[in-house]
Amino acid sequence: MGIFDIFGKNKKAEQAETPQMRMKRFSEKVVTDIINCCSSYDSSVSDGVIHLSKLDVTIRPMIYELKDRVVTLGFKVASPQWDREIFEICSGLGSDTNAALGMAQGSFMFALMDAVTRLNTNDHPEEFESEFAGNKHKWKLYIGNILGVGGKDENTDLDAKIYWNVLKEHIAKRLGNQKMCYVKIFASNSGRGDAIGEVRINNLKSEELSKIVEDIAAKWTNTEFKSHKQFFMFKQEEETTLPYPYTEADIIRKTKWAMKIFELCLQEDKVEAYGEVLYSETKDDNLSAEFYRFIPEICAESAIELAYPETLDLGIGDKTSTCYKTQLYSYSIIHDTIFDTLEGSELDDPKNVRASYICSSAIGSLASQMIEKGYKLEQLKDLQFSITYSMGKDYILR
Repeated sequence: MGIFDIFGKNKKAEQAETPQMRMKRFSEKVVTDIINCCSSYDSSVSDGVIHLSKLDVTIRPMIYELKDRVVTLGFKVASPQWDREIFEICSGLGSDTNAALGMAQGSFMFALMDAVTRLNTNDHPEEFESEFAGNKHKWKLYIGNILGVGGKDENTDLDAKIYWNVLKEHIAKRLGNQKMCYVKIFASNSGRGDAIGEVRINNLKSEELSKIVEDIAAKWTNTEFKSHKQFFMFKQEEETTLPYPYTEADIIRKTKWAMKIFELCLQEDKVEAYGEVLYSETKDDNLSAEFYRFIPEICAESAIELAYPETLDLGIGDKTSTCYKTQLYSYSIIHDTIFDTLEGSELDDPKNVRASYICSSAIGSLASQMIEKGYKLEQLKDLQFSITYSMGKDYILR
């Protein structure tokens, strides 16, 4: 019997369960299954967080959806060796809840956790270099398994390096000065010619790289649904890692604080003072500029469908520097924290905060101008545009 099989209770007991009881039972099962599966790494649990001592890793599992045949799980994976947390969502379909749960857990264990294990055990890394802001950065790459779902394709070689060989040059130029980066690759083909490709670097989607993966999946000859999922883990060598003044937790806390300050300025009708307050509190030209410039545009990007560039044009003094969003250590953290905050309880009126940020954004202004000229919303996605973010003369790429 597999590690994720459930020794179910009798039907009467299950039918007597309340939704809360059922959620609790399956939540406990997820934790127990992972502990059993990772027992060789000295696994234990405390307050719902799984500790793998030999890997120096913690896992916090969550259940987002629990239906008769569909289960969606979330996992937050962290390590003191890293400078960021990994968040992963895994869904499973099955003949019943037990089978769907097993599929979702297997997706997590055999894809992300395989790559994490290779990273934290230094298992056969590949070495390469990248460049950012005039500095060389040396990396070790750890390639995880390709998790395949669906029918076999005789024309597809499941060598673990097939995606890396195609994407390595593109990924290298998207890396900055982080201690650790991760890349998630997903490819699927319905068997009827419908292909999907997705590449995320630190949870930020790359449209260019996603298209490359989609083109690969479109060439498969499968006649039934088929998918691949794979993770790459990147660890920068200490000798080339430049110090960064804040931790991920610092940036998360300060982003939430910046959004709350914005709401207070709205409530007191003092929005014009927002930028000044940001700097007076952060005492950091970089962070205050990033909060002031990036948060409105990130909110707008989620609401207005345009062909957004993967790069940022940053006005620094009388010069303009261009980098990928994924190269700035803070950008992906700010990005994810914005939506966590909008969905959380920190703000009094998150809908108004989001709408006000959009109204103050360059993207929102552009969309309004184009609509006034007669464009329809669905036509805007075909527009090519760029924004130069005025970051101030003291801003430093980091």
